[in-house]
Amino acid sequence: MSIDIFAENHYSNVRKAHPYGETLPSWCYTSSDFYEKEVATVFEKEWLFVGRQDQLPNIGDYKVIERFSRSIIIVRDSNNIIRAFANTCRHRASILLDQGSKGSCKAIKCPYHAWSYSLDGKLRGTPGMGDTPNFDKKDFPLHSYRTEIWGGFIFINLQKTGPGLLESLGDLPRHLDSYPLDDMVTVKMDEYDLDCNWKLSMEIALDTIHAVVVHADSIGRQLTDTREVSDNWLIQYYKNPDTIALEAGNLDAGFPHIPGLKGRLAEGTTFVMLYPSVYFIFVQDCCWWLHKVPSSATTSTLEVGFCFTKETTARDDFSTVLKEYVKRWDKVIVEDNDVVEKQQKGLNQIASTPGRYSANHEEGLHIFDNWILDSVLGVTGKQTVEASNER
Repeated sequence: MSIDIFAENHYSNVRKAHPYGETLPSWCYTSSDFYEKEVATVFEKEWLFVGRQDQLPNIGDYKVIERFSRSIIIVRDSNNIIRAFANTCRHRASILLDQGSKGSCKAIKCPYHAWSYSLDGKLRGTPGMGDTPNFDKKDFPLHSYRTEIWGGFIFINLQKTGPGLLESLGDLPRHLDSYPLDDMVTVKMDEYDLDCNWKLSMEIALDTIHAVVVHADSIGRQLTDTREVSDNWLIQYYKNPDTIALEAGNLDAGFPHIPGLKGRLAEGTTFVMLYPSVYFIFVQDCCWWLHKVPSSATTSTLEVGFCFTKETTARDDFSTVLKEYVKRWDKVIVEDNDVVEKQQKGLNQIASTPGRYSANHEEGLHIFDNWILDSVLGVTGKQTVEASNER
C-alpha cells in the first residue's frame, strides 16, 4: 500500500519544537518523487551559488556548469559583468560550449551552424539566414538567468522575477561586515562525487558533535552553537582564538590573522549555512565553502573552494605554508564524505526509521530540515523553530 509522502501528517514529529522533534523520514533521502519536488520548490526558486568572480578574472573567461538538466554558461562580458546563459543555441538548440568546460573566448559560437553570440548574449552572426523573411537577430539572444554578486560570490536565479539576492540575504552581510570578502582569492577548488543525498552532506556540516568522533585524529572537538536564524540562512559560531583551518597540534604553522577583523570574527569561526545548499566557513586567517549540488535522490556532488586574502597570497612563503592547510582540508573532507555515504546506505535499508535530534548539538539540523519541509510541502509562513540569539 502506497502512502502520500507529501501529506503533512507524516512530518508531525519533525515539526515538534526542538529538542522534541524527530529526524526526517528515510524517503526524504531516497525517494525520486521527493527529490523532484525539492528541485521544483527549492532549487528552481532560490538563489543558487555558482562560485567566485575571481575564478573568471578576465573578459571572455567562462565556465559551463550543469544544474537540474540545465547546462549553463557563466561568463565575464566585455563590460566586466558576470552573466549566466542557457547553453543552447537559439537556432536548432545545439549545445554551444562543452559541458564542464572552462576557458576564454571572444564570442560564443555554435558548433552546428556557426551562429555566434557576443559575450552579453546578443546574436551577432547567422550564416545562411540572409534571405529568411521576417527574421531579426535582435529577437534571438541567448536565454539568460538572473545573476548577482555578493562579496565576490556569484549567484544565479532560474526565475525571471522574485526577490533580489541582497533582499534574500537580509542582514547577513552585517554579521560579516569586517570580513574582507571582496579581497579574497580562490587558491584551490575540489569536487567529489558522492553516493548520498545532498541533504546528508548539508546536515553533517550543521552537526556540531560529529567532529569528536569522525575527526578525532584531525581537528578534534569543535562545539558550536546556533546564534542567528533567518528565513534563508543560519549562523553557527565557535569561539576559539586559534584558526580551525589547520590540524590540531599544528596551529603554529599557519598564516597571521586577517587585519581588521572585529568582534566575533576576530575571536572565533563563523559558520554560515546559506540555503539551500552552500556552507561558508569564515576563519581568522582564511575562508572556504562547501557547496552541495544535488544530482539525484541518492547522489550529489560536493564542490569545495578555499580562499585567502590577496595580502596573504602575495607572501613569499605562501605555497609552502598552504600545504599545511591543504593537508587538513583534504583529510577532513574525505572523513565527512565517508560517513555520509555510510549514512545513505543505512537510509536505503527498509528498517530505517526516524531518530531524535541531540538537544545540545543538532538544533541546526532541526531548523534546516523544517526549512526543507516548508518549501516542499508548500507551507505558507515558516514553521522552523527559531534559535535564541543569546547563548
